[in-house]
Amino acid sequence: MLSQWQHLLRPINCGPMHLKNRLTAAPINTGLENLSNLATLADFYAEAAADGVSLVTLFSPALSGQAKQNSNTQPAIADNFLRYKPILKAVSVFDCRTAIELNHIGQDAGVLFPVSSVPGTSEYTGKSFYAAPGFLIRKAIRQFAQCAQRAASVGFDAVEINASGRSFIASFLSPAVNTRRDAWGSNQLGRFRFLLETVRSCKRNLPENKALGVRFNLMELSPKGAPWGEILRLIQMLRIAGADYLVGIVDGFEERVPTHSHAIPEGVWIPAYEALAQASDLPVFFTDPCTDFDQLETLAQKHDNAVFSLSTPLLGDSSFIRKKLGIAEGEIRPWIDHHDSGVPLDLLRTRRLLNLTNPCQFGRFPLSKVKTPVPKRIAVIGAGLAGMLFASIAAGRGHSVTLFEKNAEPGGQLHFARKIEDNEDYDKWIDLLKNSIQLNKVNVIYNKRIDLRELKKEGSFDRYVVATGSEPEIPDIAGINASNVVTYEELLNGSPVGNRVAVLGNGRLALSVSRYLLEKKSENKRSAESWLEAWGVGSIKEHAGGVLGVIPEIERAVRQLYLIELDANISKKLLRKAHNRWDLTWLLMRGAQRVTQANIELIDNHAVRISDRPDRNNRQAIRIDHVVVCSECTPNLQDRVGLFSSEDHVSIIGAASTERGYMNFADIIYQVYEKASTI
Repeated sequence: MLSQWQHLLRPINCGPMHLKNRLTAAPINTGLENLSNLATLADFYAEAAADGVSLVTLFSPALSGQAKQNSNTQPAIADNFLRYKPILKAVSVFDCRTAIELNHIGQDAGVLFPVSSVPGTSEYTGKSFYAAPGFLIRKAIRQFAQCAQRAASVGFDAVEINASGRSFIASFLSPAVNTRRDAWGSNQLGRFRFLLETVRSCKRNLPENKALGVRFNLMELSPKGAPWGEILRLIQMLRIAGADYLVGIVDGFEERVPTHSHAIPEGVWIPAYEALAQASDLPVFFTDPCTDFDQLETLAQKHDNAVFSLSTPLLGDSSFIRKKLGIAEGEIRPWIDHHDSGVPLDLLRTRRLLNLTNPCQFGRFPLSKVKTPVPKRIAVIGAGLAGMLFASIAAGRGHSVTLFEKNAEPGGQLHFARKIEDNEDYDKWIDLLKNSIQLNKVNVIYNKRIDLRELKKEGSFDRYVVATGSEPEIPDIAGINASNVVTYEELLNGSPVGNRVAVLGNGRLALSVSRYLLEKKSENKRSAESWLEAWGVGSIKEHAGGVLGVIPEIERAVRQLYLIELDANISKKLLRKAHNRWDLTWLLMRGAQRVTQANIELIDNHAVRISDRPDRNNRQAIRIDHVVVCSECTPNLQDRVGLFSSEDHVSIIGAASTERGYMNFADIIYQVYEKASTI
C-alpha cells in the first residue's frame, strides 16, 4: 500500500540529522510555550510524531532578555532549555527528530526596544521602532549562539535561525527595507552580514552531531525585493557559513500580494520552492505547500532534496498523515481556515490555541467529554454555530437536548459567511456540526419560531439556552429607511441591487460584502496560474521579489462601488491585519472608491449626500442606485428586560449574549464549551 509513496517516505539527511521521511511538522504558535508545565504541548507534538512526521520544529522563542512582541503570542525562553525535556522525550519514542526555531522579532518587540535595520512605524502595532546600532546587532548574534548551544545541550537535534517574515534579521536582508550606509547595509554583502555572522556563530557553538537550519524570505512579493541572482548568492554563502538545510518562506515587509488567506489556491508557491530546490544541494523545506499527497510524491521524485513542512492540516486532524497514506481509516477532519482564526489564538484568557474544528485539542475543556451525573432536559433555541455546538456537547454528555430553529436548515450566520467569503470551509463546518448533532442524538425541530415564555409555561424542559444570534442594526441616518437601502442579509438572500452601490460600514463585514458585490463568480475557485496572474506575480527567476514591476491591469468591475466608512478609528485598527489590507487593495484595483472622514447627511433614492468630518464642510452627493448597510449588529432577543439572565436555568450564548451583537468564532466556541462543560 505504501509503495505508491516511496519517494515521499524516503529518508534524507539534513547535515548530521537523519530524517526517516520527507514529512515534517512546521513550527506553530500554540500559546503553550510560556507555561511552566509543558505536558500538554508534549502531547500535541507526540500526536504529530505518532502520525508519522520525521521532524517537529518548536515555534520561535525570543532571545534571552529580549522584549516580547506581546505577552499573549510571543513565547519567551528561559536561560536553559531543560523545560523542553518532556517534549523531546515524547517524540523520541516515534523515531522523530526535534528542532527549535530561534528568533529576534525586531520591530514588533514591544515597548522596551523595538528595532529594525532602519527606523519607522510598524503597520501592525502602530508603534515606532528604531535603527539598531552595531553593538546591539553584535549582542543579538551572541544571543543566537548562546541559545543554539543551550538547545543542543538538552537534546534538540537541530536549531533553526528565523530570518523570515518581519523578523530582525529579515529587515537587514531585504533590499526593500535596508537602506543603511554602514557595514550592515550599503550593499549586498552588508545586507547578508547579520545573517551570515549569526550562522557562523551558531555553527561554532553546536556539536558536530547537531544540525543548523535557516528560514528566510525566498520571495518578498515586492518589486523592491531581492532579485534571483542575489537569492542564489545568499544560498551559496549560507552553505559555506554552515547551514545544513534551508526553509524558504514567501513573505516580506512590503508585500502587495496575499500570503496567508483561504483565497490563495493550494500549492500556489510551489514553483518558487522548486526553484530553490534546483538551486541548492542542501535539503530544502517546502513550507505547507499543499495537502495533495500525489503532488507531494511527484515533487519528492523530481527533487531529491525536497522536504515538506505541514502545519494546519495536523491541527485539523491528528491522524492526517496516516489517513492520507491509507494507514488509518475515516474521513479527514478539515482545518477551518477563517479570518477570525488563521492560527486562531484565544490567549488573552487561556493561553491556549483554540482549534475551531477540534476545540478539545491541547487538553482543552476536559469536562466536555465527561458524562453528566444528573441528565437534564435542555431546550436550545437557535441552530447557528453557538446553538448547534452547545446542543452537540450537551447531548454528548448525556443530556436530553431539543434544538429549535426558525428556518428550514441550520447554520445561521455561517450561511451568510459562506456566501460572502466564498469559502467552502464554512460548508465543511456546517457539515461537521450537523453530523455531530446526529451522532449525539439531538432532537432537531426546524421551521419552529419559539416564544420562550410560552415554552417555559409548558414545563417540558429543565434548562433553556438562547442562541438566537444577532440582526443588523440600522444606523441613525436620515433616509436610512428608503426603498433603495438594504441590509447585508437582505442582499445575500437575493435582494437585487443596481450598478452603482454604496456600502456603509468599516469592519471586516463591509470589506467582504464589497468583494461579494464586485467579484465575478467565474473568479471563484480560480487556478493557481490565473490567481498569480491576477495579482501580478511573476517568475522568481525573472522578476525581483517575484512580482511584476507594475500592478497588473485588472478588468474593472461592471458595478461601481463606494465603500463609505462610518468610523475612521475602527478602520485604522482593521487595516493592521494583512488579510483586510489585501481585500481593500483588491477592491481598489477593481475600481472601488473608498470614502473616509465623511459625515453622511442624507440618503435619498438617487444619492448618498456627505460632508467633511467633523465640520460638515464641502458637501457633495454620490450618485447611487442602492445602499447596503454593513454596520454594527444588535442581539436578536425577544425581550431585553432581563428575562433570560434573571433566572439561573436560562442561559444566553453566542452573539445574542453581547451588547453589540457580535462575537468572533473563537470567542463563541470558547463560551459554548465553557458553559456546556459545566451543565
